Amino acid sequence: MAAELSRSNHQAGVCVYLQMKVLLLLAVVLVSAQAATVLSSGSTGYEYFPGFGFYKFYSQPQTWSEAVQTCLEDGGQLGVISSDEEAQLYSTLLARHTRISGASSQGYFYVGLTEFHDSRDFLTLDGVPLAESGYSKWAAGEPNNANGVAEKCGSMNRKVELNDIPCSDELAFICELKYPSTTRIH
Repeated sequence: MAAELSRSNHQAGVCVYLQMKVLLLLAVVLVSAQAATVLSSGSTGYEYFPGFGFYKFYSQPQTWSEAVQTCLEDGGQLGVISSDEEAQLYSTLLARHTRISGASSQGYFYVGLTEFHDSRDFLTLDGVPLAESGYSKWAAGEPNNANGVAEKCGSMNRKVELNDIPCSDELAFICELKYPSTTRIH
């Protein structure tokens, strides 16, 4: 009886193991299909970062809403930093571009962050309150509506510190094409 029970437990364990392998294989196929879609969608110039997805630095300055639209046309969104690790990735991308021609504010780049009404509460483009997004490192004194100007859009500096800025400023930006949030590739 004990041997029969042990064999039954072993078979159940093997079955669970095989089911997990099949699910993992399906996840890999799904991610691979998404990556192929991204790469074949005409969204050129994106760089793959394992564990995060595809990112593209746009050096042609645009207003915040134009940057949002550009990223949407690529099938992605204006970059949203959700961890210290992802902030390092942004730092790597920014280091490659030392001077941006035509930008309203040198050293600042748009991110997918906007003020919710006039509350001074910021939300990511994913609709997540900044405090819950996984990354909320403001530059000293920010957000501040500098000089009494309504600064309702999110930007970051080269230290990847967040800053509020007028949405009409023309800045460079980063678009992202991420894997589904439930899929993490390592």
